[in-house]
Amino acid sequence: MTTETDKKKQELHIKSKESARAEKARDRELAITDSSYDVITFDLQAVLNTPSIQTGLLYYSRKLSVYNLTVYSIASKKGYCYVWDETQAKRGTAEISSCISLYLSTLKPSVKTVTMFSDCCAGQNRNQFMTVALFLAVQNTPLITINQKFFESGHSQMECDSIHASIEIAKTGAKIYVPSDWHNVIRFSGRTNPVTIVPLIHSAFKDIKSFVNEQHVNVNVTTSGDKIQWLRVKWIQVNKRSDEILFKYSFDEEEEWKVVSVNPKQSRRISTPTTSRQTSKSLSSLYTEPLPIDSKKAKDLMDLCNIHNTTRLPQLLQKVANMCPS
Repeated sequence: MTTETDKKKQELHIKSKESARAEKARDRELAITDSSYDVITFDLQAVLNTPSIQTGLLYYSRKLSVYNLTVYSIASKKGYCYVWDETQAKRGTAEISSCISLYLSTLKPSVKTVTMFSDCCAGQNRNQFMTVALFLAVQNTPLITINQKFFESGHSQMECDSIHASIEIAKTGAKIYVPSDWHNVIRFSGRTNPVTIVPLIHSAFKDIKSFVNEQHVNVNVTTSGDKIQWLRVKWIQVNKRSDEILFKYSFDEEEEWKVVSVNPKQSRRISTPTTSRQTSKSLSSLYTEPLPIDSKKAKDLMDLCNIHNTTRLPQLLQKVANMCPS
């Protein structure tokens, strides 16, 4: 039985879904007409299992995980795939924010405002660590303003998802033995509008969590003393030469911005370098070396190498399989 409370929740859910889509439509039109404005959607694709070949044994074997964070620029109509495998990094907020920071650092100096749309995954996109990464990015690039906006849960229709769908189609019939084989699949998926592939190794990922903790960055309480409800946040904004982070719980123009002072104690200001090169130095590397593979997964990979001894599998994948714990 549907209660009155359930009906109100459903109405709010639908309203939030429609307002997010309307917000994206407005930003899209602005990106098309204003060269200083860029609107992107980004999302992490489902795990790309490696190897991916037509063999019965493979179905029951543990496989190497390959990750693809796709960014799509609405203004340029270009897609960018940041690709790495589990021997190089994991797939948490530090990894996602590193990819987004890399994208922002490559924008033309003429781009002054970026608005980012994503789903509301708390572990990867909607959290204090991603927000601080954006705060650093706006201070250390030609950008003036960065907005991060979130779709309603379950209703994140994004252009980057179309790229993921094309990759799924392109992999049909493809023989994928090693992580780099996915690069060809991704290239083939964008025949009408090619995507740019950015292969990443462990040294590319930055430890934003340690930065937040060591610098005592305030990302929990507003200037009015209210605790931030991250799961409700719909819009985050950071601006150059400002020690404040702004956010809203809706896209309503009448809602006032909530303000977070990043440096509540002015005597302990965050060191915000002035160039992108210095920024990478201010954030320590998340990983100092490649990551080992789980021993059981490594055994399965080695077994596949032994069975497919006439393919590329033993020559290339075995190098990865040998990275199992001693």
